[in-house]
Amino acid sequence: LKSPFFVLQHLKGDGIACITGSGSVVEKKLEPGQVLVVNSDSILALSKTLRYRLQLVGSPMSALIGREGCYVARINCVGPESGVAFLQPLQAAKQDGQLIATKR
Repeated sequence: LKSPFFVLQHLKGDGIACITGSGSVVEKKLEPGQVLVVNSDSILALSKTLRYRLQLVGSPMSALIGREGCYVARINCVGPESGVAFLQPLQAAKQDGQLIATKR
């Protein structure tokens, strides 16, 4: 089941955190000043030196007609140290829908 809400939790302290995703989890290292643009559904975890913001892509009308997402997430490294983003691939059902929409 996919939740309609984006859950944001801050973890801190010593120990191990278990975070689950669907499919293979990709670890992407960003250096200070680097920016990564991803589908907002693919974000699993970000280190403390990374920040994200949602950016409108296209228009709401294109989202309704073309069945595309309205937003992407821009992740940037703002700290003096590099940061790590853990990402998951889009779910297979969602990918199929996007491929069909692209072919039309």
